[in-house]
Amino acid sequence: MKNIVSGMCVAVLGLAALAVPGVSHAGNVGYYKFTHPSGCEPASPAAAIAAAGHTPVALSALNEASLAPLQGLVIMTCLAPYPGSSAVDAAVENGLVVMIDTDNPFTGAVLPGKPALQLSGQQTFCQANVSIVPNADITSGPGGVLTDDSLDVGKPGGSGGQCSTLSPVEVASLPAGAHPYVSAVFWPNAITAFSYPFGKGTVVFSSSQWMRFLPGTSWPEDYIVTGSRIYYANAIAWMMTQVPPPATTTCASEGYKGTQLAWCKNICESGLAGKALETWIQRWINKYRELPYCAAD
Repeated sequence: MKNIVSGMCVAVLGLAALAVPGVSHAGNVGYYKFTHPSGCEPASPAAAIAAAGHTPVALSALNEASLAPLQGLVIMTCLAPYPGSSAVDAAVENGLVVMIDTDNPFTGAVLPGKPALQLSGQQTFCQANVSIVPNADITSGPGGVLTDDSLDVGKPGGSGGQCSTLSPVEVASLPAGAHPYVSAVFWPNAITAFSYPFGKGTVVFSSSQWMRFLPGTSWPEDYIVTGSRIYYANAIAWMMTQVPPPATTTCASEGYKGTQLAWCKNICESGLAGKALETWIQRWINKYRELPYCAAD
């Protein structure tokens, strides 16, 4: 009996731990790149995904089958616009968290949830200098500490024509629940990186060329924007904390009714411990000759 009671307590505690929101558990994070037919730098976010504590999964397509095993997704577009994806939209609505980084003009209509984003009236194509929004979720994390200068591409010796911000949006047009991350230096209301919730999932979005400086890039070391790697690792780590917890099984969802339902709640859901919990377990076993769902495994 004591072994059964001990197992029951462990099972109940395990269920409580699974229900805690905002905790990042290691998961599968896919990555996919849209590129122009002429090609683009072979940079990859795999190292950033691993640095964030997750397993990188290279994808050859964005469809329901390829997205099903994933908890997170990174989409990069290089020299090609992001065309949108109904499969990604549906997966985010159902709980997938996704990071989209594009270096081409876009509209909110191609993003999950189709937010009504308004491009900033101060947008000047290819701005080199940006600022981190105070208290942004991506300021620190497994990639390190992100600073304004680390994301700037205006380095001594030239930046090769690369950009830190391309098409920022007005902060007032961000969807409800959005978190602004990076703004243009001279226009704080012009946001080039942000996150927002959609359905059960979360979207982290940026309009930049940071993806060109990830590991594997063909750009010379002097041109590499080190903050891009920090940004990717920190953004991925944060978005994975937004993965919805597994659906919680309850006594009611298991179909218990009447006295059995009441007793099940006492054992599995009331938070009882020690002698009180042991008494209810013994009463249950005496009556039903089996364990309730939370200890059945």
